[in-house]
Amino acid sequence: MSYFRDQFPILENKVFIDSAHKVPPPARVLDAIRRFYDEMALDGGGKDVWHSKLAQVRGDIGRLINAPPEDIAFTKNTSEGINLIANAIKLNEGDNVIISDQEHLNNIYPWHSAG
Repeated sequence: MSYFRDQFPILENKVFIDSAHKVPPPARVLDAIRRFYDEMALDGGGKDVWHSKLAQVRGDIGRLINAPPEDIAFTKNTSEGINLIANAIKLNEGDNVIISDQEHLNNIYPWHSAG
């Protein structure tokens, strides 16, 4: 468990539970962001390298959830993803979408206008 806690520097001196608003990034994400900007600063950041990394991540996620890589899509956040899904599903009058009564409002509103 300490390995995972060590990935979040904020936990050295705080208890953080506001994950609905924003989430402090783990150390390995910060390292990847720094590498990205270092590459941008040194050589402009090769698109082919980042497309290759993106394909690798899609493959990794696909194996994790048993889905083909081409079925993996990335969104900027959960709200955007739910909006895309809610607007892609054809719902008819009388259909029911079941969600938690503890859901964040941004994840409820898309279902009111879906269909």
